[in-house]
Formats: sequence, structure tokens, C-alpha cells
Amino acid sequence: MARGPRPPVALLLAAVLLARGALSAPPKTARAKQPSSKQNVKQPNRTMEKAVYGTLRKGERYGEPCNLKVCTQWAHGRLYVLETYDGVGHRVANLLNGLALAHKHQMGFGGVIRAPNTRQVSDHGVNFSHVLDGLFGPGAADELMFRTDTFMTRDTTYLDMKLHQPFAIKFRTEQDFEKRFAEIDAEDHIYVPIVALHTSKSLVGYFPEDLQTLLGERLATRSLSFAPGKTSVAIHVRRGDLPKGDERATTDAYYFRLLDAILEEVQDADVHLWSSTTGTHRHEAPLWKSEDFDAYRSRGITVHLNDESMLDPWAHMSRADILVTSLSYFSYTPAVLSRGCVVYPGFAVYQGHRAEVPSNWINALDIEGLEAKSDYVPYEAPEGEHAMYMHPAEMEHHRRMKAKAEANGDVKVEFDSSSDASVFQRGLRECLQRRQGRSA
Repeated sequence: MARGPRPPVALLLAAVLLARGALSAPPKTARAKQPSSKQNVKQPNRTMEKAVYGTLRKGERYGEPCNLKVCTQWAHGRLYVLETYDGVGHRVANLLNGLALAHKHQMGFGGVIRAPNTRQVSDHGVNFSHVLDGLFGPGAADELMFRTDTFMTRDTTYLDMKLHQPFAIKFRTEQDFEKRFAEIDAEDHIYVPIVALHTSKSLVGYFPEDLQTLLGERLATRSLSFAPGKTSVAIHVRRGDLPKGDERATTDAYYFRLLDAILEEVQDADVHLWSSTTGTHRHEAPLWKSEDFDAYRSRGITVHLNDESMLDPWAHMSRADILVTSLSYFSYTPAVLSRGCVVYPGFAVYQGHRAEVPSNWINALDIEGLEAKSDYVPYEAPEGEHAMYMHPAEMEHHRRMKAKAEANGDVKVEFDSSSDASVFQRGLRECLQRRQGRSA
């Protein structure tokens, strides 16, 4: 067979080398990447810079203390408190307690110290500054809020706040303040971070009527939804920020039993309830539903959920003839402003402290077996006995005592809360009579 012409040796060698990878295309010249307009080019952060203390800057002066009417009733020194980090109810409660402590000792109130990086929006999604402006008027937050120079921060917006006057004395607690009050001079600015009057031995004397009038001045101008001519009853049921089963999420049974006792004294009541279904933050999925309040609606109670403003619930609660509070700082604020009858769950909020309370406060736990915790269940009373709500351990104790008495042939033990309920009802009756006499 005839062979064709052989390929040149150079071509054969090139083919072999190319197959082995010895030859390749010349590398492309690397070019520096140019930032694209679509790329996220890092820009200098105009609000977050090097961490610094909030000390006086060049040309800056200390901020003047609060000049609101509620702050300037007395001229002996100025008292400041801390803005707490949690819910707006606790923040407002600490402010009101501070104002009350200053008022009782005839001191002026300086303002509220905002710690660096404290969120304007509280755990419950409420802007604290907006609440202050609503309670005390436009611009109140600017009057009340100060920065501190004792912590470092990178937030330049915090540094734009006014710096408080130098503190002559810093007290750990209100008890420490009251013990050492004689040390305070007329020009001193002093600091009591947390004023926990609700956990002290007594609430009596801290919120006299003249202070209540000042603190509730703007709430008194808001319109109310209560039916005219009827006894208004406002109930706060804490729900939205608590999971079901939390001991602070007091059971519906507690409120129903309590309302039954109230309605034995008040037949013409117009009952309204305030609560929420939203979670701790507005973006969280709701922990409760509107249907969870259907049992209240079926009893003729008007239910208000998820109010846009905290001021409307507070206006109704503080001005109602009867206010039923919950285990919450939210209802503590209207309770201390109320001149009506305040039914409280054995203590001001939920820490378990049982302080001496004002004469218009009535203890709900005077009703035997009534407890403000979520592990309390209905007691299924046998026919002819008084139905009530009690703790399972108390229920079992009652049954054992009753069985022992009947086995011994003793007089039948009747479980009747009328003797203790009468303590509650008598207190409520006397409170309503005083309220009617004051309004007559």
C-alpha cells in the first residue's frame, strides 16, 4: 500500500508536547478589579466611630436639669434615675417612682440617665421617648433624657444628648437615699438609679393627690369609652409578651372569679379589658390570638387588643372607678395614678413583695383560694358547695380535712369563702363609697 507524505518532524514534536501540557496559551495579563457600581463598596460609618466616653466636648456645657412643671415643684437639689433596659412599663415605673421619691422629700427632679446603647424601642416594641412626650407634652423626652460620661460608646447619636450635671452623691437604693437624706445640700445633683417603691415596705404617701394630678394631667384630657352613668371597670390582662403557661400570665379563671366578686357589689358595671396578642418584639409571631379572649366577650366584657398608643389604656385604667391590675409594670403606672379602687394581686407587680399600700388598694387575694398564678385550676365543687378556684395542693388538703371530719362524725365541713370574700367586698364597698363622696 502506498504511504502518504510524512508530516514535518517539527509538527509531530509540537503535537506531543501540547498533549503533555508542556505548551499552553500564554497567560493573560492580570488586571486589577475595578469596583462596580453594583458592588457594596465599604463606606465610612458616620454614626459608629472609635469608642469614647461621653465627657464634655470642646465648647460644650453641662445640660440644664429638667424644666417641666412636674420636675420643678421643689428647689432643694435635683434627683436623677436610670432608664432601665427592658419593657417600657418598667422604664415609666422607675421614672414615676423617682418623681414620687423626690416629691416626698421636697426635691426637684433632674431627669433620666440613658445608658449607652440602650434601645429607644423597648422589649415590647414601644419607643420610650414617644411615651414621655405623650405623658408630659411635646419635647418632654428632650427635657428628661441625659447621657452619662461613665461608659464608653461608639454611637455618636448618644453623644449628641446633653450631659447631666456632676453628681454630688450616688445612692444604691431609695432606702439608702432616705437614710442619708440629711447629707444632701440644696444645690446638689444626686443619683438613685433604680427606685423600687413597689418592693419597699410601704407605698403609702408617695403619690399624694397633687402629684397624681401633675402626672396624670394629659391622661385626664383623653376621651374615654366607658358608658356614662355606669360604674366603670378596667381590667389589664397580661398576655402578649408571655408564653402560655408562664406564671405571670394569670389564668382567665382568676379574672372570672375576681369579676364575680366585684359584680356582687356593683350591678351596673361597664367592664372593659386591655391586653395584647403580639410578642415581645413587633416582628415576632403572636403568642396569643384574638379568640383567646372570647370567654371574656361571652361575659359581656369589651375587649381592647394591641392599642397603637399606651396612653389610651392608661387613661382608661387610671380614671376607671375600679381598676383590676395584673402581674405587670404596665398596670402599675395607672394604679399609682388612680383615685378609684385598685384591685391588685397581692403585690404591686410580680416579685412577691407585699408592701403597705394606699387606702384605695384592695387585695384580690382576700378572696380565699384565689391566686394570681397560671398553675391554679378550677375547683370542681360538689353540688351545694361554694365553687371557687384554688391551688391543687390546697384542694387536696381541703378534701382530706373534710373526709377526716366526716369520718369522726363531726359537723360537716363546708368550704365557703364568704368570710374571706366579705373582706374583699367590704374593702371594695368602702372604697366606692369614698369615691362617690369625693365626686358628689
